[in-house]
Amino acid sequence: MGEIPPEINPHNLEELLLGQNNLLGAVPAAIFDVSTLKDLALQDNYLSGSLSSIADVQLPNLERLFLWGNNFSGTIPHFIFNASNLSIIQLTYN
Repeated sequence: MGEIPPEINPHNLEELLLGQNNLLGAVPAAIFDVSTLKDLALQDNYLSGSLSSIADVQLPNLERLFLWGNNFSGTIPHFIFNASNLSIIQLTYN
C-alpha cells in the first residue's frame, strides 16, 4: 500500500489510470488541475477524504470518471456538474 505522491504533476495527461493499486490517503489536488484530462480512474483503492472540498476545479475535457470502491465522504464535487463532456461516472461504494 502507498499514497499518490503529493508532488505529482500530471501536466498534459489525457488518461490517469490508477485503479486497483491499493492506494490510500487523500487525492492530491494537482490531479484535479489538468485541463487535458479525459479519463480519471481511481477506483477500488483505499483513498479517503472529501472531494467536495476541492474548489475551482475545471476539467472541461473529462469524459470518464471512476471513483467507486474507496472511502470518500461528503457531497458530490461541483466540478462534476460542470464537466460537459462527462459521459460515464461511477461513484458507488464510498
